[in-house]
Amino acid sequence: GTFKQHLRRKKQLGKNVVRTLKWVSEHKIITSESRNINVIENDSIYQLYDYGSDKNVFITIDCDHLGNIWFGGFLGAGIMSSANEPVFFPEFKDILIIKILFSDKNKLLVGTRSGYYEINITSAQKGNLQYNIEQPYPELVGKEINHIYCDRQNNIWISCVTDGVYQIENGEIKRH
Repeated sequence: GTFKQHLRRKKQLGKNVVRTLKWVSEHKIITSESRNINVIENDSIYQLYDYGSDKNVFITIDCDHLGNIWFGGFLGAGIMSSANEPVFFPEFKDILIIKILFSDKNKLLVGTRSGYYEINITSAQKGNLQYNIEQPYPELVGKEINHIYCDRQNNIWISCVTDGVYQIENGEIKRH
């Protein structure tokens, strides 16, 4: 086919640094910049939210099965509310979030500079965020996480900055 250039600002190319792309559907992609969440939809791009300052709020993003947008960055992790305003998890206040990923429809995996977490979401309805956070693997407490990946067999792969790669299969660390 052909390529189409998607820039919200035609000037200041350095301001158009996209940190994360998330495919949502055949016609919709969500992108994040340091302070923005944008939507590319049907050959156009528009801004969904602007935090207002370059705080690297949106280093990583993902969507759940209901279309909610989840994010992580220098100010912690959270969800975009129905009013497109960020709602932060107080447990992650000012903790650098490196990567978030949904492994199934209710489990958000979180990689930080201080370890790996799993958040079981029981409700993400309007203004009613209910969840349980745990660090299920003592081996990963305090480790600086670099990336999280879920393969076709639903194994979770976690790479660490200085401690190699872990494979989690059926809730247990299978390889390190």
